[in-house]
Amino acid sequence: MNSKTGKRISINIGNARLTEEDIHLASEAACRLSAGEALMPLSPSLTRILSRVLTTLAKGEIAHPKTNLSTTTAAEYLEVSRPCLVRLLAEGKIPYHMVGAHRRVYIKDLKAFKSRLDDESYATLAELRAHTQDLKTQHEEANQN
Repeated sequence: MNSKTGKRISINIGNARLTEEDIHLASEAACRLSAGEALMPLSPSLTRILSRVLTTLAKGEIAHPKTNLSTTTAAEYLEVSRPCLVRLLAEGKIPYHMVGAHRRVYIKDLKAFKSRLDDESYATLAELRAHTQDLKTQHEEANQN
């Protein structure tokens, strides 16, 4: 169950569909692996890798790049309203394709969009920090005179 929306979670990976129970089991397996409770002996490096994979899977962060998402699910992923997502699609900011009469978005395209937004945010923050530093320097110079 998604803690924010209260909706049941299911994840598609290729042709496989992970249920909420699968995600719970992955989370439990990750905890057991990190505690050294594997069913068979594993090398430390393999234990770390499997633990990361299972933890990532439990968080729902693994998806096939060609996974189709509905506009509702895509909006939830970006944490925006569905109308906002539809506007972004219409403006061409996020690629989409039609399946019958329904818009579908690939998860890889959502991740790319989110990455671009993050990059723009970091660049804006860096500019703001530089501007703030300039103002601070100017203020200190003015107070020294």
